[in-house]
Amino acid sequence: VLCQDRPQNDYLAALRRFSHRLQKIADSKKCLFSKLRITVFLKMLSRFLARIENDYTAIQVPKRKITHNDITKSNLLFKNGNFAAFLDMDSVTLSWPGRDCAEFIVSTVRRFKFWRSRRKAIKQWYACMDKRLHFSREEYLYGLNVYYLYRICNYIRRRRYLSGFLKLYNFAQFIKLHKVIVNELYRLKK
Repeated sequence: VLCQDRPQNDYLAALRRFSHRLQKIADSKKCLFSKLRITVFLKMLSRFLARIENDYTAIQVPKRKITHNDITKSNLLFKNGNFAAFLDMDSVTLSWPGRDCAEFIVSTVRRFKFWRSRRKAIKQWYACMDKRLHFSREEYLYGLNVYYLYRICNYIRRRRYLSGFLKLYNFAQFIKLHKVIVNELYRLKK
């Protein structure tokens, strides 16, 4: 039996509970800098969650399909510059197809320093995958949101948000990347 990924609403509910807990932690802190870090993190998180709730809760939940769940550059096989096959199928799950695409885009695109090259990498990925796998824009968006919410839940559970402003900056870049991917997706999938 394959593991099943949780839907977007479950992650949203968990993040709302986490944000209430974080607010209590921020209120109990005596150090001004740690209090400031948590409150800035909470503001970024609440804006991101509000954007997802307003824009994407109207999306009809697509059907779950068998997904790879561990897409990196080393798990893809290319032939003549085109995508040929997936490798390393040990972590296959039932999830939404856009989640794999989001995982690959976020893991590779974050390595690029400039936003223009990130946009170019996103375009190349969608062009490459659309020849092989035909997903609707809603499937991409839903999978992207599920992946992002999953990553943020893990980020909070491990309490990495308390470790400094550099982690806060990385989290802000991570959230900004979501906006860039969504904008490129709307531009590419008209």
